[in-house]
Amino acid sequence: QYLKNKKNYIHIDVGGGSTELTIIASGTKQTSKSFSIGSVRLLEGKVQKSYWEVMHAWINKNTKSLGPIKAIGSGGNINKIASMLGMYKGESVNYTDIKHLIKKINVKNIEDRITILGLRPDRADVIIHASEIYLNCMKWAGAKKIIVPQSGLADGIVGQLYDNYKRNNVI
Repeated sequence: QYLKNKKNYIHIDVGGGSTELTIIASGTKQTSKSFSIGSVRLLEGKVQKSYWEVMHAWINKNTKSLGPIKAIGSGGNINKIASMLGMYKGESVNYTDIKHLIKKINVKNIEDRITILGLRPDRADVIIHASEIYLNCMKWAGAKKIIVPQSGLADGIVGQLYDNYKRNNVI
């Protein structure tokens, strides 16, 4: 229901230790790659500038010829960002809306993020870092919006794409 056959997507799955990117062009999985850039690794200062450069180059190489592209996000942080923006599950979230929300969150200390904004303690310290990953990937791919599927649905979409690919090399 989220993937349209003739559209192009970048699936961004942000975890604590890494980010998995998958490029889908006209309904067909093109390529995917895991990068050692995760929200916890960023928090702990374990991500070197060169890691970002490698990710940027990979996204540019794999999306520059695709034309318009939408992002699909998965992970608890993008779900929380979408809910804080009042979005219903399955709706698209604008790049600029995420950027504005993150600016508001960033001026609060961890305690205020928990008590005032209602973030869980395990999310309050990493949401800024996770959003940096989503925003960079979106910017580099030229995606102005990110689809935030229902919880767990993004994994199902990618799984379905992979199953279709294995069966007949077409998604």
